Amino acid sequence: MADDFIPPTTTEHIQTSGGTATNRFGGANRVGMVAVNSSLSFGINISGSSAAEIEQAIRDVDKFLRQAGDESDPLYLEWRPDNNVPAEPIWGQFGAYLRSEVIWGAIYKPQDYGSAGQRTTLLTGVPVEMEIKPYARGLSQRVGSAKGFIWENNIFSEDGLLSGLHIGETYTNFHSNPVFGHGTYNNGWTSGSNLAVSKNTDKRFRLFGKNSAKVTSRGTTLNTFTQSLSLASGQPATLSYYVKLPDGGVVSATQVEITYNGSTQTTTYSAASNGWYRLRADITVAAVPPHTYGLIIKNGYTVYVDGAQVNEAPRFYYPFMYGDMLGCAWATTAHASASTSTEAYLRFPAEQQIDVGGGSMRIVWKTDSANTVYTANVFLFQNQTSNFGLYFDFTNDRFVFTDGTNSANGATRSFAAGDTFIIHCTWSKANGLKLYVNGAADGAGNATYTPPILGTYNYLGSSAVPGQHIGGTFKGLEFYSHEMTATQELADYNNAQPLIADNQMLSPIPYRWTKDGDDIVDNAIQGTTYHNYAVFGGIPGNVAAETEHLIDVGAMGSETKLILAQAELDEWADPAGNFFRNAGGTATTSADVDSDVRTESVNTTNVFVTALTDINYFDPLAGRSLALIARLSDAGANLTAATFWDLTGSNAVLTDFKAIVADATRRVFVLDNILVPTKRDLLAHRRSSMIILDDQVDIGVVLVRTSAGAANVTIDYIFLAPRPLLELTYSGLSASDFFLISGREAYIVQASGTQYNLTGKPATVGRDPLELLPNKVNILFSLLGGDGEANTITRTLTYVYTDIIPRYAIA
Repeated sequence: MADDFIPPTTTEHIQTSGGTATNRFGGANRVGMVAVNSSLSFGINISGSSAAEIEQAIRDVDKFLRQAGDESDPLYLEWRPDNNVPAEPIWGQFGAYLRSEVIWGAIYKPQDYGSAGQRTTLLTGVPVEMEIKPYARGLSQRVGSAKGFIWENNIFSEDGLLSGLHIGETYTNFHSNPVFGHGTYNNGWTSGSNLAVSKNTDKRFRLFGKNSAKVTSRGTTLNTFTQSLSLASGQPATLSYYVKLPDGGVVSATQVEITYNGSTQTTTYSAASNGWYRLRADITVAAVPPHTYGLIIKNGYTVYVDGAQVNEAPRFYYPFMYGDMLGCAWATTAHASASTSTEAYLRFPAEQQIDVGGGSMRIVWKTDSANTVYTANVFLFQNQTSNFGLYFDFTNDRFVFTDGTNSANGATRSFAAGDTFIIHCTWSKANGLKLYVNGAADGAGNATYTPPILGTYNYLGSSAVPGQHIGGTFKGLEFYSHEMTATQELADYNNAQPLIADNQMLSPIPYRWTKDGDDIVDNAIQGTTYHNYAVFGGIPGNVAAETEHLIDVGAMGSETKLILAQAELDEWADPAGNFFRNAGGTATTSADVDSDVRTESVNTTNVFVTALTDINYFDPLAGRSLALIARLSDAGANLTAATFWDLTGSNAVLTDFKAIVADATRRVFVLDNILVPTKRDLLAHRRSSMIILDDQVDIGVVLVRTSAGAANVTIDYIFLAPRPLLELTYSGLSASDFFLISGREAYIVQASGTQYNLTGKPATVGRDPLELLPNKVNILFSLLGGDGEANTITRTLTYVYTDIIPRYAIA
């Protein structure tokens, strides 16, 4: 390759709409984008021992390029910026080649071809031209399966992008209103009479929820901001709070300290990002609770407070958690009770990652605590059954890499909270087990390697029980079939270390979260019993990834349709209360969500069913096209329905009405899509941050009959299915059939050993591509049962696998 090679950047053309001539100052909005093919030109250097050899090389390149354009066997150009490790990973993206599909290519003889000296020994800058498809691709990668408290950390990154993945364990946050999300924002908090406290909604000064508390002190006494909490006497406890100054400056004891039970505590201050600091104090709980826990704000200072947490008997540092986060729950009332996290795991198919014949693993881990806090061995990685893995030996204060029979013991070490380790493990029959930490051999290794019989799954961040979580943040994970040498390992470390020093990830760690971690998704949302969604995160790339799901819908019920709908959110928002609303009301004995329904008498006057449609959190729905799906039954005839949205009972916007052929059986009906306005559509741009739309917008169903005759309509739930949306019709599907969904295409396949035979193609409606987005929380909803069908809420489907290929606009 000549020095003029520049990796391609994808050409993207946007579509805009400026509205009518009355839009004099607002400019045009982007309404779409399409990526187009690009031209790529560069030179190559060809060396040889004779003119004939060089001539043949040119012809060979030409012959190769003429294979471009074959859709059944595409031609790719591959490159990467370094060759520190001669192989690329078999799982993971850091160190992988990028690939662009070539649809046409040509090679030309250079201008200095006429020089006999050039064409017989070395031709430099031989021109090559190509036309390539949009976006470079990375490696195909199978996502892991997760459950419990999985947190993608974007708090400790200046750019707001993901800086790592936390795999949590079970613990409780005793602060009952930790992000000021209660309807009365300061519910449960007590402020001294010398404090002025107000609710803040400005995004610059809130971190976790929709609000924070702005607190100003006007005196040296009566200046505490606390909650009264009951923890067990004599137990150790940790208090932590996130605080930011109005100017984003350094937070210290000059402005604020932690107080417990009326006494100021020794407070540590750790910079998070964008001016936020985490304050922490450790105490022993005194006798006769309750006691006060909170902050003392110094005279003349204003601080913003968010993310309050008190943990009882913590095993080590726990990241902030509250009941609305993924894998967490409130003890009773949301924002008025303690929060508890569910023990998490993240596991991957072992055969996708480990080549027992020999290979390498790179794992990057940032500590949350000092090594002295551990009271048992804790795991970075472990294979079930074989125990092949990497753990920290708390007795000897060292990392240990084991194949389950032999171990490479690292050197004795200590570390502090915030330290980061880039760890390489290599294994082969010839060279045994070797362990490298931050570029250097750690311990003597072990000359013996016994190839293990792998269990089904590899667990990250815990043992395979799961248990013995190591905590901290994972910032990279790759596996190779190649055994790195010490030289290659050092070069790889030197390449990765500056990124880690900048608090970046080497590459995201992709996962699919389901309620029970078994990849099974239910057919409704009902508290902690049923969830009709899977959550995907850790998607690499910078545009939507090529995505393939293999889905098993199990034995057929009465349903003949499968609806899949995807929401890509900037932050997690619980679908219950936003995308899904149980009707509530009267208890029933039928198979309804929460066994209750709402009954409305419907005649020839519009009935707006608003009582179940107040949207908790407007942002996740703003600007989205939503198809309202209602599960209902009707005791009458001539029923029609439409979707509406309005602001607290006024300014209703309706779709067209649709005939609803309902009867006494609960059926689902899919209404016309409605486009939810954005905040900028509704509000003046400059003041929009001051206006609250949460719990103010109704999106629901309106019912009316086309001819007189009042009768009851019984509603079980409404589900707001976002676009992209894909509906599949699969009448006649057998229990051995699976859906293979790739982008906007869907197929029916049957298992044949470890492979699948293509047996058919379902009918599709709404062929939006279902592709996972990087740096987003991707919620993929599913509903077994389509328009007019009597679906069963206890039906399930199973994700057999999800594979992604990341796309890169800038390669």
